[in-house]
Formats: sequence, C-alpha cells, structure tokens
Amino acid sequence: MPVDYAEVIAELEAEEGRLKTSLAAIQAAKPALLLLWQKQNGSPDPQTPVTIMPRGRFAGMGATKAIPLLLQGQEVPMTYREIHDALKAEGWTSNSSDPAATVSATLSQLRGEVVVKIGDGWMLAAPVQLPPPPPPIYIPRPPGFNSPSDYGITDDDDDDSFESNSPENEW
Repeated sequence: MPVDYAEVIAELEAEEGRLKTSLAAIQAAKPALLLLWQKQNGSPDPQTPVTIMPRGRFAGMGATKAIPLLLQGQEVPMTYREIHDALKAEGWTSNSSDPAATVSATLSQLRGEVVVKIGDGWMLAAPVQLPPPPPPIYIPRPPGFNSPSDYGITDDDDDDSFESNSPENEW
C-alpha cells in the first residue's frame, strides 16, 4: 500500500500545533509559579525581579520573520496597523519606541519578493507552497513470499490494519 505523504505531513503539522499549544501553556504558567514559589519561600527581597517571558505565536520573533507568518493564509490585505495589532496580540514585542513604525518599515523592506502592497493593505507576494510528495515506492515481493492471509492475517475491518488470527503471530 503506497504511503500518502500529504496525510503524513498533515498529521505531523497537527502534532506540531498540539506541541506548540502545550509549550505555550507551560511558558504561560511558569511566571505565576515562580511568583507563588517566591511567596511561599519568603523571598528575602520582595523587590526581586521576576522575568516574565512573552508568550504567543510571535513571542521572541523579529518583525522580518513574524510578518510573513502572520500574513500566511490571509485572504484580505491588512494595513500596517492591523498587522501590528495582530502581531502584538500574539506575543510580538519590539524594543522600538514606536513598534507600529517598525512594522511599517519592515513591510517596506520586505516589499516585492515577500509582501505586496494592495491599496492600503499588505499581503504575501506568493503563497507558500509545499513541494509535491515523492512518488510511492513499490518493493517487489521476494521469492517465496506468500500472501498475508497464508499466515492467518486478515483484513476484516475497514481501517486498513491487519489482525492476526493465529496465536503464534501475537506481537
């Protein structure tokens, strides 16, 4: 049976999303737990700074990387202000005194190959495309190989998995 690589990629991307969600939850809980630990242990200096890690999809990311990721899948152009607000809502921070101006300047730098300006809004210049999956590989059966049913393996259900009917084939 050939491997459906598109399905495998989709499953890996779904797992990646679940892991990112779990990681975000862990990162979100960490500062509060640190504060509770300090309170419980009676921190010698109540002014001890607690580092609160930014959280969200764009936390710790530069504008040059975050903007194209945000614009992926957008069907309607977004203004630089909408882009700034969406980035900020998902954890993006900037050391700039005017982060919205940083977004505007970054869009201007990315203009052409990465983003295009449509009216007052911005979109990706070209959608990101995955390469086509490789063709399936068919391996010929070696001489003397019999059908799985010769070994008591059947496919009685519709879930494409095999079950053994003989006790010596239990795994």
